[in-house]
Amino acid sequence: MPERLFLNALSVVQDLADRLILPGDTVVDATAGNGWDTLWLARLVGESGRVVALDIQQEALERTARLLKENGMEDRVQLFCLDHSRLESLGLTDVKLVVYNLGYLPGGEKTLCTGADSTLSSLSQALKLLLPGGAVCLTVYPGHPPGAREALALGGFIRGLDQNVFDVVVLDFPNRKNHSPYPVIIQKLEGGVSGEE
Repeated sequence: MPERLFLNALSVVQDLADRLILPGDTVVDATAGNGWDTLWLARLVGESGRVVALDIQQEALERTARLLKENGMEDRVQLFCLDHSRLESLGLTDVKLVVYNLGYLPGGEKTLCTGADSTLSSLSQALKLLLPGGAVCLTVYPGHPPGAREALALGGFIRGLDQNVFDVVVLDFPNRKNHSPYPVIIQKLEGGVSGEE
């Protein structure tokens, strides 16, 4: 069997980030989780770059910190125990990429998961922080009830984005079972900073 072009949602997001991120860039992992996305972003931004990673769960940040230390990347990353809906409170500017891996912490408490209200608030903030040409990438998990509600709300939000300011791509996997996770990619074009029409 030939190699799949689209292995899964995370591989699509990683392929895009590999093309987009340059050494020295500032990027955000808005849902640090177990730290794998944070580590991968730290490698991409290089020694002169900056990764800001946040998670609402201290357990997630501890896992992320351990992984970064094991790989010698802890100096490139700032960790914050913070809900992603408070992204603007960090005072960031000129962000090249914001990554969200929605849902719950793998191996953690499944009742603690991202939700529509906080995710849409965070996404509105993230779009304002982006440099022109930068992007937000979300991996969406519609296979559990909170995730399905979050996906529905997100779909409504992205359909309302101004096409002169943002390109939006949703890559679905309609023939895969169990409501397969899918990526949503929003690139900020030259133009205004408005998140909605």
